[in-house]
Amino acid sequence: MPQSFTCKQALLIFALATIWTLGVVSYIYYHRIILEFSLEVLIHGGIIILILLFMRSQQHRHYLLSDDLQHIKLSLRFGFIALLVGVGLLVLDTINSVYILQDDIQQQAQSALAQAKKEGIVSSTIAACFLAPLMEEMLFRGVLLPAFSYKNKHTIGIISSALLFSLVHFSAEQAIILFIAGVCFGILRIQSHSIWPPFLAHFANNTLTWSIYIVMN
Repeated sequence: MPQSFTCKQALLIFALATIWTLGVVSYIYYHRIILEFSLEVLIHGGIIILILLFMRSQQHRHYLLSDDLQHIKLSLRFGFIALLVGVGLLVLDTINSVYILQDDIQQQAQSALAQAKKEGIVSSTIAACFLAPLMEEMLFRGVLLPAFSYKNKHTIGIISSALLFSLVHFSAEQAIILFIAGVCFGILRIQSHSIWPPFLAHFANNTLTWSIYIVMN
């Protein structure tokens, strides 16, 4: 797998994405700005633009828009597997929440939708189901994973990017599930030579979760 960015470049992108996120959140809350759309749209959209600008400046396109027809066909072939991974992760997360953590899923659903109504259901849905998976796959599986795969040792890249993916969600209860999800997405990324299968799995997982929340309310 060709390396898109050096480790220093990848860490710089990650640092800038972190600064952007903290800066936007701090500014919005400090000035008590009331947005008519989900804050996540602004955060995720900004990071996506940041990555695309870096790609343009460095002429790194292969992992996102491959010109290799073989890789495109391989990516499409992994579509069904990606959907199964997304559903499987949802089942695993549900088992973890209900039987291990003994969380009240009904309460989680009500809390999530109450926040979404404040920020706008449409923008919250777009942020949760589309922008978040796209941004996270571009950053963690598109930028960080190949950069951390020292001498094409993909195991290091998969584990380290999955660990960061788990940590940035700031959820001790879901840390293990998020790490497992990151590993699954990373394997899909390596096997398909594209971020689109892991994005599809991530999209399926988030969309199904969001749909369940809506149905429960």
